[in-house]
Amino acid sequence: MMQFKLVSWNVRGLNNRDKRRVIKNIVGDWKADIICLQETKLQGDITELVRQIWGDRWVKMACLELSGTRGGIMMLWDSRIRKGEVLETGTYTLTCKFESQLQDISCHMTGVYAPNCYVERRLVWEEIGYWRINRRSVGNMWGFQCGKICFRKEKLY
Repeated sequence: MMQFKLVSWNVRGLNNRDKRRVIKNIVGDWKADIICLQETKLQGDITELVRQIWGDRWVKMACLELSGTRGGIMMLWDSRIRKGEVLETGTYTLTCKFESQLQDISCHMTGVYAPNCYVERRLVWEEIGYWRINRRSVGNMWGFQCGKICFRKEKLY
């Protein structure tokens, strides 16, 4: 069985240096293997920012840039322990495949940023539904952030 420490966190923006310092301390304290950050509000080259969060030269990343002034998902992992690969980027989702470097085990991790708007959130569920129907090869884990409590009819998914 593949075991690892996963941190999934809605950071509400990573443009503040103090916030990056807090996240770096948590990474060090919790010794996470994979970190999924939602609502990063980032775009462009973020290599230096990633070093500020996880100062290790072995860190690898996948990123879904912000849309307008909101959103953004980032996944970080230690490449000595996990081999990671981006499988799919949607409008609101980022899915990566992780394989253990020590065992013959793999899994998928999907980071999700769901906006407040009911119509847009409906598109999130469509992306997730497409993934579940068309990519049933290995177990999934979900790093989720919803802007609000889901509506009752959304809980059926």
